[in-house]
Amino acid sequence: MLRQVLIGLVIFNAIDYVATIRAISHGAEEHNPIINAILYTPLFPLYKLLIIPAALYWVWFVRTKWQHNRVILVDMIGLFVLYAMLTGWHLWGQLFAIN
Repeated sequence: MLRQVLIGLVIFNAIDYVATIRAISHGAEEHNPIINAILYTPLFPLYKLLIIPAALYWVWFVRTKWQHNRVILVDMIGLFVLYAMLTGWHLWGQLFAIN
């Protein structure tokens, strides 16, 4: 199950990247202060398209070495739910707020 959750997180992350670029290009504002600081730099695509997937791969790679695998799964499921809500928010905005 962890594998599917991590794959879902990578997909949500990619959707978030595209939706953020599209929303910003239509006049929206980024409210995450960390992302806002790097949004117009080469760090933004590097972070969203390389560092985040690499970190999720690292979670998959070291999962058997941690003693608390169940905690990892619960944490990743929580992150998955939050990202699903963020993706839903982005899609709502793309469908109804941006012409």
